[in-house]
Amino acid sequence: MVNNQYANHGIDLQLGLGEEDMWVKGNKYKVEQVLLNLLSNAKFAVEEKQKLKSARSFKKRIRINTFISDSIVVFEVEDNGSGIYKKDLDNIFDPFFTTKDVENGTGLGLSISYGIIKEMKGHIDVESEINKFTKMKVSLPFEKGGTD
Repeated sequence: MVNNQYANHGIDLQLGLGEEDMWVKGNKYKVEQVLLNLLSNAKFAVEEKQKLKSARSFKKRIRINTFISDSIVVFEVEDNGSGIYKKDLDNIFDPFFTTKDVENGTGLGLSISYGIIKEMKGHIDVESEINKFTKMKVSLPFEKGGTD
């Protein structure tokens, strides 16, 4: 569903999904909510960057990676969009903090996502460089032999 929607917006959605089973303990619908929020933010960032670039010279790209590292399940959402200023990085998970205008954001998406991941004993890290990229990395404890 997301892939088709993003393709219609000219966004190259790339998947780098790990081969291993990646079980975590928690609510799958809440994890989906976090992923959809991160994808929505990435979509906004690449579209904002496109406004500054010529439509022909900028290729919008979002990549989702999943892997296991040291008994931690990791999923990353990385875009080549507008990026986040260093001065804002410490505040992006605060409720109602946003760099978007009123029509485009409430400042609740990342705060809610942060709470969901903390509730599941995980964490979210961000790495960003203005006009180059943003990578949101979600880490959750691996649950051996999980069930659906």
